[in-house]
Amino acid sequence: MLEMFGAGPIALVVGLLLVVALLWFRRRRTVSDSETGAALESASASANANASAKARTSGVAVTAPRIRLVLKQKLQFVDSRIKHVMREFKALGYESAGRYTIPQMPGVRVWSGIHPQDGTLAWVQEVQGALGAVEVSRFYDDGKVVTAGASAQRDAKSYYPPAWTYQKFSPGTPAAELTRWLAAHPRPGTPPVDVTARNLPALVMRMHADSMDYRLAQEDPTMSEVKSIARQARTPQGTKAVSAVNEEQWDVIRERHLNGLRTAREDAMRDNALRGGPHDISASVAKAIKSNRDDFVFVYERLTSPQVIELALRHSDWGQNDPRLESLTRGNLSAVALFEAIQEELPKGSRYVFVTNVEAPLAARGYFPVIKMGG
Repeated sequence: MLEMFGAGPIALVVGLLLVVALLWFRRRRTVSDSETGAALESASASANANASAKARTSGVAVTAPRIRLVLKQKLQFVDSRIKHVMREFKALGYESAGRYTIPQMPGVRVWSGIHPQDGTLAWVQEVQGALGAVEVSRFYDDGKVVTAGASAQRDAKSYYPPAWTYQKFSPGTPAAELTRWLAAHPRPGTPPVDVTARNLPALVMRMHADSMDYRLAQEDPTMSEVKSIARQARTPQGTKAVSAVNEEQWDVIRERHLNGLRTAREDAMRDNALRGGPHDISASVAKAIKSNRDDFVFVYERLTSPQVIELALRHSDWGQNDPRLESLTRGNLSAVALFEAIQEELPKGSRYVFVTNVEAPLAARGYFPVIKMGG
């Protein structure tokens, strides 16, 4: 439902890093070749000897794993087509349900409409001053969603979990055609949830969270896939920038992209854990976590042994090359087993304690440091 866009880079490697992050989620954003080409041209123009160092210290947000809608009834749109689409939906019986911005997606503006009879949601999105997605959705009690949408960039297979339904139409498809398709494709046996002005933000935020959990569960890109992603900007500027990158810089680009994916995954895990899971978190522990959110860590099998060791020792004075770790690192333990074995060796005040399990985006165990538990 929500499409995103990228920002311009400050150096060649940093620029390509942003483009890789941008295009990794391109199937669910409004992104043009001219936009990515401009980013690459800027990257090439500003390349310098410090590019690799900047890339190693610059954080790159792959995408927002969670969002918040901010109601702004006086919000104005730049693209005149937005008002045309709004009129189309209103002629079909939809009533305005608010205009929204999204702090995690600067430049995104939304008009929403609700049909009072069938409870469906109309969603018209402007991205960087241009019409983006136009969609109608029906929500169901089991959390699934059926959507008909007109968007130039949307690839439903990569955006939605397989159990959801997304029917893609070409840009400019009349709103009436989208609503006809949606009316003709109900999900039998599952009660629908009527969208209201009160529950709209929660439904949209949950839809985004579930779709992002699905995306973030996908396999990490290989080096060849990272290079392929960068080359998707089929412009002379893109070709020039990509050809200027050496193998050491490609390593930096992939490492930082994977770090961005990891950050997004673990942010999503924290959100899922705090919303409840197989092991409920007590009120006192939840309060401590909310005050020290970054200390709530997750261990899962996609982490490397050095990453697990770094996590395990964050509140310890042990170094990562401490000889007391040698016997543990030689044991070919799983990520969780290695983390917990290290905890057993640490002084009690330096340990993490198990808090809860999460199943999405990946199966993981969550831990919190003893020292931050409080009284």
